[in-house]
Amino acid sequence: MRLQFWPSGTIGFVTILFLLASLPFGFGSPSVGNAAQDQGALVAAAYEYGFPLFEEARLSYLFSYDTANPKRVPVNKFGHHRQLADATERTATTPNNDTLYSSAIIDLSAGPVRLDVPDFGDRYFSIAFIDPYTNNFAYLGTRINGGAPGSYLLAGPDWRGPAQEAIRVIRSPYNHMI
Repeated sequence: MRLQFWPSGTIGFVTILFLLASLPFGFGSPSVGNAAQDQGALVAAAYEYGFPLFEEARLSYLFSYDTANPKRVPVNKFGHHRQLADATERTATTPNNDTLYSSAIIDLSAGPVRLDVPDFGDRYFSIAFIDPYTNNFAYLGTRINGGAPGSYLLAGPDWRGPAQEAIRVIRSPYNHMI
């Protein structure tokens, strides 16, 4: 089964925020002011918790699913930026303007995905593995293994299969990662 992040994920998130904002809180509470404060705190917490999921789903949709995007990249494939970033770039927070970037939306719900890293020699590289909450949970790069090549198995939280020898398993806390 493939994960569907758009539009139902966004509509669901917005609906939850709307419902939370419109619910009466403070059941049995003697103070109306406290109920309003509790409601505001709950809405703020829902936003803080849900916004990264919404934003990641929105970017995943634009990157891999939006048929209006002529440069869309299939899930579990890399999209390579062939030009350096400038001040108009908005796909990464404050990107370096002397670095070429590659991105991928990884879906592990159907099983693990193999990642083969080429020999980078003396060139610097880094691969950050990011969960739907935008937390980096793993990293590969020059600082870890120099520029040496390697094979890695990206696996979701429920995968229990055997890993081949000489292939390091990088376990994602979720079946979806960027």
